[in-house]
Amino acid sequence: MKKPIINSKSSGRKKLFNQKYHRQIIESMKKGQGISYFAAKIGVSKQTVYNWINENKEFKESFEIAQTACQAYWENLALNNALKAQGNGNQIQYQLSKRFKNDYGDTASVNIYNTNNQNVTKPLEEMTRIELEKYEAELLKKLESNGS
Repeated sequence: MKKPIINSKSSGRKKLFNQKYHRQIIESMKKGQGISYFAAKIGVSKQTVYNWINENKEFKESFEIAQTACQAYWENLALNNALKAQGNGNQIQYQLSKRFKNDYGDTASVNIYNTNNQNVTKPLEEMTRIELEKYEAELLKKLESNGS
């Protein structure tokens, strides 16, 4: 009797996506927990969750909602700690800068209007001289109007 050929790539157990994960990722991340926590909770790797995000348009939307909720959690924590003058501000700042690099990272970027008059965020080092001069003029105008 011949032994069946087992494809080593398919011999691992792959966890199937479940529709309940839409709700669960949002609930998990709105408590400030990250993808690692969610993945561990449902028994998969982070990479599996990222694969689901890349392969499933609806789950990607749920993940984006979850990210927004997670950021709101950390921002609320920072605000409450600042208002009460308690908590570890350095730790919260670290969490915000690492988890939400686009909004709290170390890269200096500004909102500018491009040639199509669309508001875009652009890192300072990528701005042209004309864009920098225009941004500077806008800042000076705001400072003057606030000072009067």
